[in-house]
Amino acid sequence: MLTIEQYGVKLRRLQIEDIELVRFWRNQEHVVKNMEFKRQITSEEQLIWFNSINNIANYYFMIEFEGKDIGVINVKNVDLIKDSGEGGIFIGDLTSDNSIAATLGSLCLLNFSFCVLKLTSKSIIKVLKTNKQAVEYNRILGYELVSEEGDFQFFELTEDKYFNASKDLNKAAAILSGKPKLVFSGNVSENNHPKINELLTRNSF
Repeated sequence: MLTIEQYGVKLRRLQIEDIELVRFWRNQEHVVKNMEFKRQITSEEQLIWFNSINNIANYYFMIEFEGKDIGVINVKNVDLIKDSGEGGIFIGDLTSDNSIAATLGSLCLLNFSFCVLKLTSKSIIKVLKTNKQAVEYNRILGYELVSEEGDFQFFELTEDKYFNASKDLNKAAAILSGKPKLVFSGNVSENNHPKINELLTRNSF
């Protein structure tokens, strides 16, 4: 298990016991409408998917905010040759306004990825052109449009662009939450990249 915490948000690496809740969220219309894959996902398909992403190239996290799991954030298809990973996020629980949690969760994961782990220097995302809210949200984080394909746009975020764009966001998050420090913990695992295991080992002393 790998957990990352900052600004009052906890990111907990996805475990098999989480996948039915994630499937429930993923099959909701407010999530489906922004996804490339539109069909309802079965329990069997969800298990196959989990087994395919529970490895050193993919990092999916439950977003916990105010003691409640509210969504999923990820870095997938980490490619050291291309020096990049693909980002993604969705909020499944709409019982309260969790939009701020999405922003705080993104800052937390990007801060860990760029400032602590430093495994890759670029984040890539794929967004439906019609998802104007996601496009604007990612532009605020520093993502820039690099290409288009059919109904989708592809954005890229480099370390420098992120640090410049997020400076004020991180400052505001630190003040509002009162919890500016980024902390992480977990166990060494064959499903972690060796650099993550090295960080966890050093962090345990």
